[in-house]
Parts: sequence; structure tokens; C-alpha cells
Amino acid sequence: MQCFFISYYLPKISILVHQFLTTTIMKRLIRSVLILTLFLFSTQLSHAQNMIEINQSAAETTAELKKEVKFNAEQEDRIYESYVLYHKKLVHIDKMSSANPNSALEEKKKVYTELCDNLKKILNKEQFARFEAIEKYKSE
Repeated sequence: MQCFFISYYLPKISILVHQFLTTTIMKRLIRSVLILTLFLFSTQLSHAQNMIEINQSAAETTAELKKEVKFNAEQEDRIYESYVLYHKKLVHIDKMSSANPNSALEEKKKVYTELCDNLKKILNKEQFARFEAIEKYKSE
């Protein structure tokens, strides 16, 4: 009995499935799902690229600072994390700055002040004085 069911209804079911898949609505639905999937995938790649750039920039800045200020490995890790956070905030501000450029400048100054406060906690007085001298020289 079961064999009869499979041999009789399976071809009919496969014909119905084929007809369903070949309809215009189904084609549009599949196409829409594929486009949405590609869009989401490209957004994830863009975010990953931003993170790579942020980490690279933070690593370069930390390495340059280490040459001049001369700090230990623990301080280096903490400074690197501070710069990663700093660069993430800058990217976020840049994304939001199209609405109000004046507030973006104020926010960037605020974020830079937070970075300096973090570095002041990490570095000793002599190291922080060298950092300030480097930053002053860069700004001139």
C-alpha cells in the first residue's frame, strides 16, 4: 500500500513543486531573498573592514608612541585599547556628522579629552609629559 502511494503521488507532487517554483511570484521572492542576503553580507564586510582599519591605526599610533614615550608591555596593551576605543568613537562621530558638523567638532574634542584622561591614568607623570610634548608638536 505504501509503495503504491509513493509511486502514484510522488510524480504529482514533484509536478506541483515545479509549477510553484516556476511562477513569477516565486521567482521574485527568491530574487528578493538573494538580493537581501547579498546586501546584508556586504554590510558585514564593510563593518569588518572598518574594524581592521581601526585596529591597524591604533596599533600604529601605539607603536609610534612607544618609541618616544618608552612604556612597558602592560601599559602598551592598555594604551592600544584606549586608541581602539578612541578611533571607534571617531568613526561613529564621522558617520553622524553629516547632520550637524559643528557638534561633530565638539564631540571630537570631547573624545580626545577622554583619550588624554585615559592615558594620564595609564602613564606616569614623566611619560605623560612626553606624550603631551609630542601632541603639542603635532598640533603646531
